[in-house]
Formats: sequence, C-alpha cells, structure tokens
Amino acid sequence: MKERSIKIIINSDPANVPFVGNAINKFCLLLSFSEKVIYQIELSVVEALNNCIKHAYSNNLDSEIEIEFVMYSDKIKIYISDKGKSINKEKLKSDFNFDPDDIPNLPERGMGLFIINKVMDEVTYKKEDDKNILIMTKMRS
Repeated sequence: MKERSIKIIINSDPANVPFVGNAINKFCLLLSFSEKVIYQIELSVVEALNNCIKHAYSNNLDSEIEIEFVMYSDKIKIYISDKGKSINKEKLKSDFNFDPDDIPNLPERGMGLFIINKVMDEVTYKKEDDKNILIMTKMRS
C-alpha cells in the first residue's frame, strides 16, 4: 500500500472528539487491524485529544487541534498537534505509580498517558516552532 494520509482540524471542543475517534476507527479498518487493536488506537487518539483540550488549552473551546493519520502498509502513525501549553517530556514516559491489576485502587484521573504508552508501539513528542506534536505509532502484526 502506498503511503496515504488524511488531516483533520478541529476546534478544541470535547464534542468533536467522538467524530475523530470514529474516523480513526474507519481508517484502521483499511489496514486490516484486529478489532481489539482498532479499539486501542481509537482510545489512544481520544485520550490524546482530551489531554490537548484539558491541559494544553485549559478547556478553551475555540483553539485548534490538528490530527494527521498516515497509513503505511505495515503501520499507522498519528500526529496530534496543538499550539497550547507544552507537556513536560518527563511525564510522557514516566513510570506510573499504581498497579493496573489492583482495580479498586486505580487512580480516577491521569490514566490517559498510561493507556497511550501501554497500547501504542511508539510514542514520541516534539516541539516544532509553536506546535506541540504527539506522534503515536502502531505496527500491523
């Protein structure tokens, strides 16, 4: 498959997040990911978007988030860009201090980065000009 990409730009309104989740679900079908992996990718995108809205833009509904899906024959790369507050790079890869098997004592908040790092094959972050860019990669098995 030749590389294909699709770019979506949304306002930072939480009401837009399900539409992007649905779009990534459909794009992943093109790569024949399993249903479980499609769910994991969709969940990661939704978590990343919610983090942009909440942390980068402090819940401002009128800021812009750009999502680019790049489909390769063996993987999908998802770029999520915003112009809000930068993430502390240490938080991106930090060890999470909880036992994911201890369900009753799981934290009620702050699980987004844990989920993203757990289910995606590669997660990187970079600052480019005035943009924060989160890059998530999932390989096709």
